[in-house]
Amino acid sequence: ITQGLRSSLSVRGPHPLSARKTIRGLSASERTRNTEQSHFIGAYGKGGAPKLSNPNSGLCHVNALQLRVPHHIVQNLHFHHTAPAAPNAGFVEVWATGALHIGTEGTYSLIRGNRFEATPKAIQSYGEYSLITNNHIDGPNGEQQEGFLSKTYWGPIGIQIGTGNQTVAFNMIENMFVQGGKWGADGGAIEIDGGRNHKRNIHIHNNVTRNNMGFLEISWEHDIEPRATENVVVEHNISHDYQDFVLWWAENKNSRIHHNTIIRTKQIEGIFTDTVFLFDGADIDVNGNIVVIDDETWDPVFTGDEADSIEHRRNLYWNRDGGPVDLGIDASLEEVTGDPHFINIDAHDFQLEPFSPARALGAFAQKSAPFDIRAKGLARDFE
Repeated sequence: ITQGLRSSLSVRGPHPLSARKTIRGLSASERTRNTEQSHFIGAYGKGGAPKLSNPNSGLCHVNALQLRVPHHIVQNLHFHHTAPAAPNAGFVEVWATGALHIGTEGTYSLIRGNRFEATPKAIQSYGEYSLITNNHIDGPNGEQQEGFLSKTYWGPIGIQIGTGNQTVAFNMIENMFVQGGKWGADGGAIEIDGGRNHKRNIHIHNNVTRNNMGFLEISWEHDIEPRATENVVVEHNISHDYQDFVLWWAENKNSRIHHNTIIRTKQIEGIFTDTVFLFDGADIDVNGNIVVIDDETWDPVFTGDEADSIEHRRNLYWNRDGGPVDLGIDASLEEVTGDPHFINIDAHDFQLEPFSPARALGAFAQKSAPFDIRAKGLARDFE
């Protein structure tokens, strides 16, 4: 397999990818179907990780790898410099992009230990019962459309989920944002949207994100068919991002946001909101989180049409500059305001001192990289 390959390739059986060059337009198609065992697409032997790229906007929906059958393991690959969608692209075209694109047929996929660098969107997944874990996603492709996913409406996205029954865990996502465009700045670590499939049973946990235009956005109004979320669990994540922790536009049933460490001290002027939680959906339990803002955070912590109806308890809020904390709603009797006493916030060590008031609330905090994202030398140190 050589650099410049223009056609798709079927990978047969549970055999690893041995090429150590740049590959373009790789597709695991119907011809690889085998219901008895998983198919492995990844690195083995000596040398650097196989590199997959697709800078050609007319090839394979700008995907570097497509999964169109179930039971695949994609591991220890290096995706880089994929093309964005066309400028002002429609929603369907944008949803077809992604350096790695998992179709609805790609159920039970395991995406593990890969590096995504300079990609407008790293992963688009429609594969139910898939696990996306231990990947490192770092920044958009600034060489095309100034880093936009589709200029001027779509900034870069780390992981975009198009159906339910999926888990996103132990990933590191950073620098997925661009300034300018329709919204002043745009992008984000994780999105759940589309409206062509259900949004139930999605677990997002133990991820570390930094310098993205928000941690999580869930669509509603712009879905093809508005789909409510149900049993979406967001827990044990560390976010040090711009704009928000969640923009939850969708109606909802029985979801929760628990034990996250949320540092909202990065601001960009000219954006449409600067909050922590925006809730247009109700029935969401917000419990045991640590939320840090500063004097430059201009919107309240809680905003949105359903902010007043959200159950929130045992959270700790802290203005690092010493100013007041504007929650936007009444605090519960179980919530406190004050310094959580991290071990070293400037070094991204969010473990709690023994005397931290957050401990009594059951808050969970940890180091910024509590897992080995550097396996196989694919991902550089977070610092």
